[in-house]
Amino acid sequence: LVGRNLSGQISDSYAMGAVQPANAPAGGLIAKNESAGSVARCFSTGYVTKTGSGFGGLIGQNAAGSSAIAASFWDTISSGQSASAGGEGKITSQMMQLATFTAAGWDFLGESANGTADKWRLCQDLIDYPGLSWDWPRADIACPDGVEFVDYAILAASWLQTGSGLKGDLDDSGLVDLADLALFTLYWLEGFDTGLPS
Repeated sequence: LVGRNLSGQISDSYAMGAVQPANAPAGGLIAKNESAGSVARCFSTGYVTKTGSGFGGLIGQNAAGSSAIAASFWDTISSGQSASAGGEGKITSQMMQLATFTAAGWDFLGESANGTADKWRLCQDLIDYPGLSWDWPRADIACPDGVEFVDYAILAASWLQTGSGLKGDLDDSGLVDLADLALFTLYWLEGFDTGLPS
C-alpha cells in the first residue's frame, strides 16, 4: 500500500495484495515508516515473499518508534511473516473476528462503543476479513455479503413505509418506494469480492 511513510498519518486502511520485494525494507502495508509517520487501525493480509531483517507482516522498517503504530494488525498465516516492525500479529481466525478489532477501538457498523462514524464492517465472524463500510453496495442490507433474496425481503418488508433509518430506504428519501427498488436492482446478485481464494 505504501512504500515510504515520511511524517504521514495512515489510518483506517488495509492491504491484501502480495508483496514481492527485490530488497528490504518491505511489509504487507508499509515498507518503511519514519520520522513522525503514524499508523492507526490498519491491517494487512498479503503474502510477503521474503523474510528476515527489514521484512515484516505489516511494516518492514519503523524508524518512527513503536508508539507510532497503534491498534494495527497483520495475518501471520496468510502473510508468511511471524514478525513486523510494528503492529500485532494475529492468526487468520482472529483476523476474521469482530472482537479482535473492537477491543482495539475500531469503529464498526452496528456498534457505538468506538464511535458512530461506522468506518468498518464485518458481516459475520470467521467468514471474511473486515472491510471499509463504504466499500459495500448500499443494497447489501444484511448478512451474508452480496445483494440477494435476504436483502430483497428486507426491502419488501419496509415497502411504502416512511421514516428515518429504514433499512430499505436506499436513497435516504424517508420513503421506501420505486426509487429504492431501482437502486436495488443495480446491485442485484452482485457479490462482494473478498480477495480470498475460492
